[in-house]
Amino acid sequence: MENISGILNTSLPTPHGSSPVSTAEAFRVAAPAAMMIDRIITPIWYTIGVIGNPITMKIWLSKRMRESNSSAIYIGSIAVVHFIFIWLHLLLELHIAWGISTYNKPTLCEIFNFLYIIPQYLAPLLILGFTTERYIAVCLPFKKEKFCTLKRLAG
Repeated sequence: MENISGILNTSLPTPHGSSPVSTAEAFRVAAPAAMMIDRIITPIWYTIGVIGNPITMKIWLSKRMRESNSSAIYIGSIAVVHFIFIWLHLLLELHIAWGISTYNKPTLCEIFNFLYIIPQYLAPLLILGFTTERYIAVCLPFKKEKFCTLKRLAG
């Protein structure tokens, strides 16, 4: 098998033979139309998420909803995870699309990448749990009282 580590550790070329640039700068140079679309569409999604997720959290994590069904815990938790992800993605977007240095410190970069991955893996797991619970409640209604309870969810 060929060793490609030398290929992977190279910097991206720049126009006119100048010094190597960051990946974000290379994307801005290579696809200016895509960057402009990204700068327009992404704030719209942020606005929807920053408004919608807290509303969802307030409704589904209210005491009345939590006590009535265990699905409320899953939906509220998904809203919390997505809300956190939006703020982390905002830092990434500022760095890539706008060229603002947000997390370019040696230790902060590793911590940011770790924190950025957590909600990306947590959201599908919560959705899997919610889907499994709904499957049991709909397709196996007699087992619902045994498996789909708040006590079972917490412990």
